[in-house]
Amino acid sequence: MRSTLLPLALFAAPLCIQAQRVMPVGTGVVGVIHDLTTYGDQLILGGQFTSFNGHVRRNLQGWDGNTHFDLPGAFEASTTHVRSLEHYNGELIAAGADPNFGNIASWDGGGWNPMASGTSWEIRDLVVFGNTLVACGEDGSISRWDGSLWTSILENSSGRVNALAVYNDTLYAGTNFPPYLLRWNGSEWSSVGSGVNNSVTDLTSSGGSLVLGGYFTMNSDSSATLPYLATFDGAHLDNTTGFIPSGPVSSIIRGPGNDGIIVASSGFSTHLTQGRPIPWLPWTYAAAELNGRTFIGGMGNMSRLYPTGSSGLGELVPGDDSNNLDINGIGARSTPTSGFFFNAFGQNGPGFEAPLGSVRHSLYWAIPWLTGVYEDSLFASCTSMGLLPQEALWAPGPVSTGSDVDLRNNYAQVWHNDQGSITQQITHFNDPGYEPPWAIQGWPGNGSVSDNEPALLAPFNDLNGNGLYEPGQGDHPLMRGDHADFFILNDARPYSSWAGTTLGVDMHVMHYAYSSSWLPHLYNSIFSNIKIINRSNRTYQDLRFGMYCDWDIGGYTDDMAACDTALDLTYAYNVLPVDSDSFHAPGYGAYPPSAGCVFLNQTLTSHAVLGAFQNDPSDLFMPSQFRNLLHGLFANGDPVLDPSGTTTPFQFHGDPNVPGSWFYEPLPNAPGHDIRSISAAGPFTLAPGDTLCV
Repeated sequence: MRSTLLPLALFAAPLCIQAQRVMPVGTGVVGVIHDLTTYGDQLILGGQFTSFNGHVRRNLQGWDGNTHFDLPGAFEASTTHVRSLEHYNGELIAAGADPNFGNIASWDGGGWNPMASGTSWEIRDLVVFGNTLVACGEDGSISRWDGSLWTSILENSSGRVNALAVYNDTLYAGTNFPPYLLRWNGSEWSSVGSGVNNSVTDLTSSGGSLVLGGYFTMNSDSSATLPYLATFDGAHLDNTTGFIPSGPVSSIIRGPGNDGIIVASSGFSTHLTQGRPIPWLPWTYAAAELNGRTFIGGMGNMSRLYPTGSSGLGELVPGDDSNNLDINGIGARSTPTSGFFFNAFGQNGPGFEAPLGSVRHSLYWAIPWLTGVYEDSLFASCTSMGLLPQEALWAPGPVSTGSDVDLRNNYAQVWHNDQGSITQQITHFNDPGYEPPWAIQGWPGNGSVSDNEPALLAPFNDLNGNGLYEPGQGDHPLMRGDHADFFILNDARPYSSWAGTTLGVDMHVMHYAYSSSWLPHLYNSIFSNIKIINRSNRTYQDLRFGMYCDWDIGGYTDDMAACDTALDLTYAYNVLPVDSDSFHAPGYGAYPPSAGCVFLNQTLTSHAVLGAFQNDPSDLFMPSQFRNLLHGLFANGDPVLDPSGTTTPFQFHGDPNVPGSWFYEPLPNAPGHDIRSISAAGPFTLAPGDTLCV
């Protein structure tokens, strides 16, 4: 059975579309969840796992949100597993592989009961069709149960039946043998039109259509292109979901009210139908709703946003965990991580597309660095690699005594606002029926004081001056630019085994953009306002802020970086006149662009270049190395000398177009490099409670 429940597709969207994301539920399962359903007031998990949230019971558990229920007696051995859950005649049915019960059993509330002799084959899916229960399995068989007797209705020893669904009072089956999609009218099987050209892995009925996913790319007579996902309206195969997967579809999950689906594609990623991935749940197989909460089950792994566990069970909650800032000539991906503009939730690759729509990128990621001194001890929050779970120094939310789960649920999101939505809030907040978008409604204006979070967090217009963010009273976020993405991080609970001691600060980040196509300097720019708030009880001296930029001007093996001290600018450029492709990185070809990072309210006090030829980023581990680079030294502490032998904190401060000035001289065997640069500002003094704005 493929159940339930995600209002995520854009089939018939309401006027106000609220943001949604999927958050891990605790530590989840050790293994995989194949199906979910409810039974009474319990969420039932079925799969192949050893424990759920630390509670040991193999393959099958009930959970009411607090208490675990073992449902003992079936599917308990390590050689067994549950593939499908269903309800039939008021009882819970579990099926999969357990030879003691013929691979299927019914739960009457007190124990498991055999269903005659069951089947001789492992069951893959169940569905209720009329007054019978239908099961399909590994050896190409389909059988139906009438409450006392199993009857075979299909046998095909040369293949496997993957999925079942009922649509318009007709039973459908998806198989890995031609014609791959079959229908049963109660007495015989027939193909659906000309069928499709490869396996159907899953089926569901959604939005008035039968939806199928699999390895197919078109129908059998090649008259319609159907890449991995299709809909059937009773007469025609098409794809009306509004989503084109990037690879074969392994499962489809139906949304609530027979509306909306999410699609789990192969290639280690699960996508909502809008195309946005669930970063930590690469395989998704089922969903269910309990007491107003929507849960999704599958197999999880560590991710850049949730590196502490691999849940396998998620919950649908309000908010967006990423956004693409794409209103001008740039497409810039925002996620609540310290890897600015990195597409951590998609292809795990660069997310700074320039120009927009070109599928070419000038920046892999940008990472803030921070070092400071207190009583002769060095404190540092820096990384050169940035986003892998073992390297993540910054966590979502402010410094807090709250639990990791609360912080994750409250702050692992990006609040995206635009001036039009703000104007709507100002104008219509008191109108009957008006509902503000989540980024306004859920704006983090106030922290949890009981968890030692600041009473005031994100900036807002406080109409009545009471210090409480109240959108129902007309309060609204304060934002910069025409569109803005906002998120909060802290370095007080690093996930990594960082060799240093972090500073204990909050970082408020607002990336913003202007849609001014008539002003090229705005149209081709993304702005970042970064506020560092000292939440510790230490006054830091010699505080240095740096922006570590991993420049990839298209192809990433032929780049170099330089700086312009008069403009407080660091920039990267292509050393060669033609930019060639690199691995997974299309080049710009002739006339490649340059890209830069400029301080608008601070003075550039040092610039260092990193690459395999010097300051190799893979060799940076110690806080002292990061401090040296932020002071304009080499990582080992040696001074930087310009061509005249003069010590300078600004490496390559000449103009590459001016002969005789100081810039990187290409070598015949190394015309450029996979380059990084670090631009720094400081020193500053930051007392407890003080804010540094960059």
